[in-house]
Amino acid sequence: MKSTWSKDWKSYSREEDVVGVLHEGRQKKFVLIGDLEDFTTELERDANNPHDPNAIKVIGKATVDGSLVVEQLGFLSREVAEELKDEEELSCRPISVYLPYEGSRFGLKVTVLVRSQAYKRRKKK
Repeated sequence: MKSTWSKDWKSYSREEDVVGVLHEGRQKKFVLIGDLEDFTTELERDANNPHDPNAIKVIGKATVDGSLVVEQLGFLSREVAEELKDEEELSCRPISVYLPYEGSRFGLKVTVLVRSQAYKRRKKK
């Protein structure tokens, strides 16, 4: 499978669960934008989060009726956010979605990307 990101990024892990996807109706927000052609995800630090100073939001974006819609879809887990706290540049790509079926719950997984060491070395020059 051909990747859709440049070689300046490397995969941090295989798949990470997005947590908090059922909080504040976020699963409905995902259903609104997740299947649109220009849907993208990104990561955003949430340093003012009262529960976790390393919190990292998962944000979804897509165009709906000509307007850009930006929605918080959840967070990376506390453990992953702790491991990534010193990384300056992060990104993510949606990998899989689990829709509710016969008692199962909605779920979203992403691949987390960090800037490669080669990119960082080139940038310093």
